[in-house]
Amino acid sequence: MTTTLDLLQQRHKANSLPLDEVRAEYFSHIKTEKRLRHLIRNGEVQLATFKNSDSRLAPLYVRLADLAAYLDARAEQAA
Repeated sequence: MTTTLDLLQQRHKANSLPLDEVRAEYFSHIKTEKRLRHLIRNGEVQLATFKNSDSRLAPLYVRLADLAAYLDARAEQAA
């Protein structure tokens, strides 16, 4: 059986994605990255993010494993 993580890795060919790409693909109802960051910071969206550098201007990334766990949890809640 193929897991959500396997499907994400096959589709994106990466281990992490920029937050703006995650928003566009999986949170298209949220219009801005700033709003998604706010929801993550307040715990309304349980999704871990990280930066590749210490710069405050560095973009945020999401690990595919974390995204898969989030999507699986949301699917389980809906069932």
